[in-house]
Amino acid sequence: MTDRCWDASYEKLLRGALPRLAERETVSPDTSLKSVGLDSLAMVEVLALVENEYGITIPDEELSAGVFDTPGTLWTLVSALREQRTPGGV
Repeated sequence: MTDRCWDASYEKLLRGALPRLAERETVSPDTSLKSVGLDSLAMVEVLALVENEYGITIPDEELSAGVFDTPGTLWTLVSALREQRTPGGV
């Protein structure tokens, strides 16, 4: 993946929760979230922010370390859950 596929809100919440993500640093779908400060506490924060922002609940069975590898892997799950919630993901 090379192009961002998410909205501005998603990138804003990632930037707010990940202290080592520089303001001018490009966030690509392949950016390692661990390399920009994702630890277990930040993972919980990102999870809560994503659920609140998009009105979704990420089921426990969907939560694995792999979901939080990159912005792209997490966004794939968020998008799928939004689509399930309402056709078109809106």
